[in-house]
Amino acid sequence: MNNIVNFLEDFDWTQIENMDINIGTELLIDTIQKALDQFAPLQTKHISYKNILRQPWMTPALLKSSHQRELLYRRCLGKPKNIHAYTEYTRYTNLHNRLKNTSKQNYYAEELTKFQNDTRKTWKVLNSLLGRKNDKSGISELLRLKMEQLLKTLNLFLIVFVKKIQKLATRMLPKYRRQINLTTII
Repeated sequence: MNNIVNFLEDFDWTQIENMDINIGTELLIDTIQKALDQFAPLQTKHISYKNILRQPWMTPALLKSSHQRELLYRRCLGKPKNIHAYTEYTRYTNLHNRLKNTSKQNYYAEELTKFQNDTRKTWKVLNSLLGRKNDKSGISELLRLKMEQLLKTLNLFLIVFVKKIQKLATRMLPKYRRQINLTTII
């Protein structure tokens, strides 16, 4: 972040003073894009299959089953539904869904019996079962952190940019006042 700020502070902004507004705007955008490309390039992040956040009731066996179901699905893509691979995929999917539902039911039943004397935790389990979570963890938390980081970066950039514009305005304002005064007199 400091590199971007230093890059923008070191840029010679005086060259914008005598430019047409459209050309100056293009130069500003190009300069910002250059700074971002140099110090904060776009990166594609791949999340490993093992690092994906999962439901607490997803067991390692269910994860393997899910992976196998995905492989069977890929084999069926673009093929007619009357082939053996499609029926195998359908059977496996039905079995996988039954096992997943059973695992989910067992998990929540254990959680409810574990917290049967604690109403707060019982309601927390019930709300998570119903999908009404106040939990900010997971992907939404990662996105929130990235957005906060982006907003901090933008705020720092705007502070630098506003300071540069204010300096340019104070230097350019007397010149434009003279032009305005001359034109109003004539």
